[in-house]
Amino acid sequence: MMGWRSVLVLAASGTAVCGIATGGAALAAVHGHRGPAVTAAPAWGGTAPLPGLDSLDKGKSAAPEALSCPSAGACVIGGSYTDASGRTQAFVAGEKNGAWGPAGEIPGSAALNTGGNAVVTSVSCPAPGDCAAAGQYSPGGRADGGTDAPAAEAFVAMEHDGRWGRATPLRGLAAKNKGKSAGAAAVSCWAPGDCTVAGTYAPGARGRALITQAFTAGARNGTWGAAVPLTGLAALNTAGQAQVTALSCAPVRRGATGGNCAVGGKYGSAAGTEAFIAQATRGTWAAAREFPGTAARNTAGAAGVSSLSCPAAGDCAAAGSYAYKTARGTESGTGFVADSRDGKWDTPQTVPGTGDVISCGAPGDCEAGGTYFPGRRAGAFTAAETRGRWAGPKSVPGLPGGSGGVGAISCPAAGECGAGGSYSAASAPARGFVAVRHGGRWSGAHQASAAGAGDAAVTLMSCTKALACTAAGYDDSGSGVFVMSTTGR
Repeated sequence: MMGWRSVLVLAASGTAVCGIATGGAALAAVHGHRGPAVTAAPAWGGTAPLPGLDSLDKGKSAAPEALSCPSAGACVIGGSYTDASGRTQAFVAGEKNGAWGPAGEIPGSAALNTGGNAVVTSVSCPAPGDCAAAGQYSPGGRADGGTDAPAAEAFVAMEHDGRWGRATPLRGLAAKNKGKSAGAAAVSCWAPGDCTVAGTYAPGARGRALITQAFTAGARNGTWGAAVPLTGLAALNTAGQAQVTALSCAPVRRGATGGNCAVGGKYGSAAGTEAFIAQATRGTWAAAREFPGTAARNTAGAAGVSSLSCPAAGDCAAAGSYAYKTARGTESGTGFVADSRDGKWDTPQTVPGTGDVISCGAPGDCEAGGTYFPGRRAGAFTAAETRGRWAGPKSVPGLPGGSGGVGAISCPAAGECGAGGSYSAASAPARGFVAVRHGGRWSGAHQASAAGAGDAAVTLMSCTKALACTAAGYDDSGSGVFVMSTTGR
């Protein structure tokens, strides 16, 4: 959490941004590239505090962590705030017909959170008023392994017809979490009440270091099944340092069977950390495996998957990074992107800089974004995949010279995306920005924060159709955490 925060809502009409690549060997670096073709920038409206959050957030440190919008003007946001006793609590807030309701504690989460360290880490809404939330809470005490970290367990909650049920611990996880350090990293739903959640737990400690493994659990018709270890990962994770960072489940057509998902992250080996991927077909998980093609490149031992998007069963895209040793013996890092077709992953394609986020509007039509280094400064970039072919990274149009990166992206259809991130010029504080891609053309970046003394960034994005996006972020200059929306032109 960064400084004083209160959540704001920014209404607007306009557009959104996109980004990154895969395909063959490596995407070309872009030096002095003027960026993609530009479409008209959106006109953003004014701001208003998210109702109810200021009265909850006595510590003035509210932070948004998750956002999902199944249709325009209908969203759910989740995160954390600090109550009057100094405890961190989990909150959600909902938008209906374009108006935000009051932020509130997820029912039952405070009662679980006796150790005072709860947060909503992920939300997924397959339909307005029908969502799932996941996160972590502290039951009191400390995690094992000689750390000073509070003990942590994972929780889930369901919303049905606009009413949230109680937050509940994931069945069967506490018995596995003997090291007292668990949390849900992501939840993804393909229909109301039908979801998958994935995260990390600690089966114990090795000396002063926690051993961490990955789990998944599924919900059917609103009822959660027991958490189970992710198949095959323990055999890979010899150093006991697994972490789930991404999950995506494909939408389903009426009458079809869901549960077609992908989960990714990293695991520990003797050489460092490696990237992993696992896929489920109709709810049954295949064994996790090293992400194909990354180990040979990861010569400096620091690889992982950072983002996944599955627009159809068996058709997914991934973004991540790995580290390598240069000819001079130094270490450097770079991003990668890759596609799966009918469950089979292509060879990863390297991306200059880091590929942080990815979203697909259709199979073979994806966007990814992150940070690359066309000169001495870091720059925000996007790259587009069209009909299965990736283009090279391009600078986000309209940003001044300086450093920056894309940290959030969402594509509801091919060639239609929203993205946001941050940038800074010279030694000035970071500023948040949003931009849109419509009909294959980008708008110029729109500043999404005030020109104050504190840092700011757009960190979340959810788009429901062309030119209909909602973003969230923070602004330490005094306006705090904000939400901003487009409603089309």
